[in-house]
Amino acid sequence: MQGIERIKIIDKDRKSGKNDSFMTNLHISEQAAPATSSMYRSILPLMDGEIQTAVDKEDIKGRYDYQEGIDIILTLIDGTRLTLQEKVLTRDFRTVTFEERKGSNNALGAWYKCTAQLYFCCDVNQEYQIESYCLIDLLRLRLCSVHAMLPWHFNKGENEFRYLKYDEIPEECIIKKYKP
Repeated sequence: MQGIERIKIIDKDRKSGKNDSFMTNLHISEQAAPATSSMYRSILPLMDGEIQTAVDKEDIKGRYDYQEGIDIILTLIDGTRLTLQEKVLTRDFRTVTFEERKGSNNALGAWYKCTAQLYFCCDVNQEYQIESYCLIDLLRLRLCSVHAMLPWHFNKGENEFRYLKYDEIPEECIIKKYKP
């Protein structure tokens, strides 16, 4: 078993350039993978090894990403497995952002459907080195959101997003963060 398993969906629509922003974000995430993997290893006691599993979105592991928002499966040294959603940004936002609603039918977004246990968001520079990051216990964040009034910010466009600045995230939800 590998300490880090990255799930990559191979999809002909994505390859054909029909979704340029997705492809740009995918490229950024792939370029930053060595830095993010190193960060995970510095925070969590992971098994050795790393693998990228290429799948179709209809494969079981493809559905992890496509339907459940799970980008990475981490395996701790005792064999415990954790799931993670990863967001790599090239701007210094220092926020954690979740899709609230998507598309013209106003369907529920990743905030409601993502089943990952952990959420990692980072800002990288032009060399794809991490400038700031936040690793969150996603279940705790959701429970805090239900039981307390968190200062969510919302952006509306074709899709609607909710976000919190790193400093607005309750401390009990943060596993580790770095913000110079």
